Amino acid sequence: MKQPDSASYYLDKYEKVTKFKLDKQVIIYKYKSQLELLKGNPDKAYSLLHEAFDESLNVQKELSKELDHLIYAQTKAEHHRLAFEKSEAEKKERNTWIIAISLLLVVVITGSIILLWLKDRKLKRTIKDLNETANIQIALMEQLETRVRKEEQERISQNLHDDLAGTLAAIKNNMDLQIAETEEVEKRERLKQLAFMIEGVFHNVRNKSHELFEMAQFPDEKIFCQHILHLTQIAFPEKYYKFNIEVDDYALENTSLELRSELLRVIQEAFANIIKHAKATQVDLLIYKEAGKIFVVIKDNGKGFRTLNADVQESTLGVHSMQNRLNRFNAWFDINGSKNGVEIIITIPEEAAT
Repeated sequence: MKQPDSASYYLDKYEKVTKFKLDKQVIIYKYKSQLELLKGNPDKAYSLLHEAFDESLNVQKELSKELDHLIYAQTKAEHHRLAFEKSEAEKKERNTWIIAISLLLVVVITGSIILLWLKDRKLKRTIKDLNETANIQIALMEQLETRVRKEEQERISQNLHDDLAGTLAAIKNNMDLQIAETEEVEKRERLKQLAFMIEGVFHNVRNKSHELFEMAQFPDEKIFCQHILHLTQIAFPEKYYKFNIEVDDYALENTSLELRSELLRVIQEAFANIIKHAKATQVDLLIYKEAGKIFVVIKDNGKGFRTLNADVQESTLGVHSMQNRLNRFNAWFDINGSKNGVEIIITIPEEAAT
């Protein structure tokens, strides 16, 4: 600026550069004003300063507009950002609800399936219990039917022997007297034939009455033993178990039908405990009478009562159920458990079993 001519020359050059002129017009006016002041032209310098001021205002206006546009754009962008964040939050909340509802549906469906499975299992167990109870009832009905049939057989055999056989014997005796008194040969032969036929009928009636009487004397305990054997074969298939059943002759003689009914259920409960808990391969059942008492011994070679766990507690509950069934017969239980298996000894007074 100490060399006005050079400064004026370079300002003219810069002013002709379009980019420089657009960006630095205020500075150009400022320097021109200083040059005119140095040249001694204050009015022109003032005019150039005024133009620099106007140009500065125009630049500020443009900057203000651009700033307004920027602020608007920033505000709009902020609105978009907030809307996006809100949309993302709503989306996240919606996804959370979807996941929660899905999990709830999974839990409900799983619970329903489990409940249906438990209900189906309970229903199958109930049906099984009903079938087993029905089998026991059938066995007891068969015993009752057998007892009625035996009584009827005894009555029929006695009637045949006392009434019909006696009548036939009397007829035969009268026929023999008629034969002895008849002199005609032909008539006597006919009477002899009739007497022979009556004698045959008499012997047949006597034999049939004796046969029915002997069948009626077939002991009830034999039939009861057959039911126990059938129950054992169902509970312990020979492919997986060995079992030994011994029921002494007349061990259950004169025992009541109620006792045999409860005894069947007790044996069934004992077998169920062995199947569920013992993991046995050998099962023994012994029923005998001694010193006015009936003894029922049930033994297995399973894992026994070595530890007090859930299986043992459930088995104990089964034993209590067995005891409750035989309480009215004054029965008592001895339970011997070891690592070699469990032995249950049931003792029933003979006078309470009739």
